[in-house]
Amino acid sequence: MRGKGTRARTAGLILAGIAAGSLLGGPAVAHVGGNVRHLINKHLVNFFYTESEADGRFINSTEKASDADKLDGIDSASFLQGTSILPGVFSCPGTGFYPELSTTDYGALGDGERGVPPGHSGTLRCAVDLPNGATVTSVTFTLNDRPAGGTVSDCVLARTDLTVPVATEDTVSTPPAATADAGHVTVIGTIIAANAVVANSSFGYSLACDLGEGTGVFGAVVTYTVPASAG
Repeated sequence: MRGKGTRARTAGLILAGIAAGSLLGGPAVAHVGGNVRHLINKHLVNFFYTESEADGRFINSTEKASDADKLDGIDSASFLQGTSILPGVFSCPGTGFYPELSTTDYGALGDGERGVPPGHSGTLRCAVDLPNGATVTSVTFTLNDRPAGGTVSDCVLARTDLTVPVATEDTVSTPPAATADAGHVTVIGTIIAANAVVANSSFGYSLACDLGEGTGVFGAVVTYTVPASAG
């Protein structure tokens, strides 16, 4: 079945033929003018949209489509906005921790754990890489405090000031309570809000734990949020 477009083209050709014939034929065919008007007024008008039909099918330049704020049927409220907050995680395994001082005796204690042997103690650190502008939300350490007398303490996310000649250090999280002969344990420090936003141009970040003899660290996890525009 032919649509309006095909019929309109056919009618146009007929009309053009009639008009051409009236011009070429002179007075003998001048009477066709009335027939042309009749053809246009009574028949060709059906090949074109009325104003109401056009309004129902097309959008004017000043109008907005009813679904213009949707993409593939998804409302714009569900789109990812520039102000959206994305979660993030950084983790360091125990084997990523190394002694702060070269004189500290340390080693791998098995199962991915890094620590210090009996008769020794020291601070082990792991370098941290966080997105600039991220906000730290939690810091969790998984430790092994197995021997009697061995204590794990001062597990923190530390930051070293890189803008002053003499490095000074503070923390992003407070040290959790010291563990004493607790075996495998997870400790979580409280976040210091004033230091929670990562500023890589001013600070270097690391995870640090003070380990007593025979204790070790399996690893640590830092969670944070970051604006989608910065991620």
